[in-house]
Amino acid sequence: MDPLNVFLVGLRSPQHALHSGYEGFRRHVGTHLAPPLSTRKYADPVSRRLDHWLEKCTRRPDYTLPLLLTEGAAGLHMLRRKGAVYHVLYGDSDYWMLGRLGRWTGNPVVATFHEGEPTLEYLTVDARFTRHLSAVILLCEAQRPYFERFLEPERIFVVPLGVDTDFFCPAPAPRPERVCLTIGGHERDFETLGRAIELLWREDPSIRFVAIGAHIGHKGPNLEVEGVEFRNGLSDDELREAYRSAALAVFAFGWAGANTGVLEAMACGLPIVATDVGGVRDYVGDEAGILCPPQDPKALAAAMKRILDDPARRAAMSAAARRRAQTYDFRIVADRLRKVYEACLEAGGGSGRIASGD
Repeated sequence: MDPLNVFLVGLRSPQHALHSGYEGFRRHVGTHLAPPLSTRKYADPVSRRLDHWLEKCTRRPDYTLPLLLTEGAAGLHMLRRKGAVYHVLYGDSDYWMLGRLGRWTGNPVVATFHEGEPTLEYLTVDARFTRHLSAVILLCEAQRPYFERFLEPERIFVVPLGVDTDFFCPAPAPRPERVCLTIGGHERDFETLGRAIELLWREDPSIRFVAIGAHIGHKGPNLEVEGVEFRNGLSDDELREAYRSAALAVFAFGWAGANTGVLEAMACGLPIVATDVGGVRDYVGDEAGILCPPQDPKALAAAMKRILDDPARRAAMSAAARRRAQTYDFRIVADRLRKVYEACLEAGGGSGRIASGD
C-alpha cells in the first residue's frame, strides 16, 4: 500500500522517547498530520473553562480544545482525500468526531485503544462513537471482551505495541551493576513497588534503585522511598544508557495492556519483573522475566533477588528478552497495521464490515 494513503492523527505523549511510543510507527507506516497545537491542555483560566464546556458537550472526560482542533484539522484534510485511512493513535482520549466525518467522506477511520476496562468506562468509550469507526485496534487480548460488548468481532483487531530495536539495544559488553530500574508512571502501583524495595533493601542495602519518569502521567500515590534515585527529562541517548546500566527492570502495574518501558527494557536486554495483569504476559512471556501477582510486594522483592543473585539466570533472561523484543520491532508490527488498513479500504470506508478481525 502507498504509505501516503494512511494518515496518523494525534498529539504526542510527552513521556515517550522520540524512538518509542505509539508515534514511532510514523517512520514506518503512514504520514503524521501535524496538530494545530502541540500540547493537550493549557492551564490558564479561560482554557480551563473552555475545556470544561467541551467535556460537558462531548461527554468525554479530559477532552480539550487542542484535541478538538486536532480532529478538526484532520477532518479538513479528509475533505480533500478519497480512499485514505485515518488512524487516531489514542482513541481512548483523543477521539470524538472524526469517525462521523469518515462515514460522510467515505474515508475509513480506525483508532487504537490503550487502556483497560475501568479507564475505558471512565472515558466513556462505548458504542455511542465507536460505531462510526471502521475498526478498533487493541494492544492486547485482555481488552477484547470490553469491545465485544458493542462491536462486531470482525471490526476488532489486536496489533501489539512496537519498539525500535535498532536504537534500543544491549550494551556492547555486559555490566555487573546491581541496579534495578523502573520506568514511567501511568497505571502504576507505587505503593506495592515501594514496599518491595524496602523489603529487598533489608536483605541487601547495596542494591540501587533508579526511577525514571515515575511522577509523569501518574495520579495515584507517588513512589516515595528514601534512597531511590529519581530521574526525569532524559534524552533518548540518556534513557538508553540508563537501561544499559541496569541489571533488571521492575514494574508494579495496576493495569497494563502494553507498555513502552517494558518493551524498551527488553530490547536493551533487561530481564523483567512485573505484575501479571492485562497484557503484560503477552509481551514478556515465560522466559524473559518473572511475573508476580498483583499487590504482592514480597513476590516482587523475591523475584528481583532471584535474578540479581543468579548471573546465569540473568544472562538467559537477558537473551530471551532481547529475542522477544525483536518480534515487536516497529517494522514487523507496521506490517500488521498495514493489513488492518487494507481490510478497511476493501470494506469501502465508513463503518463497513471487514472480512477478518485477526
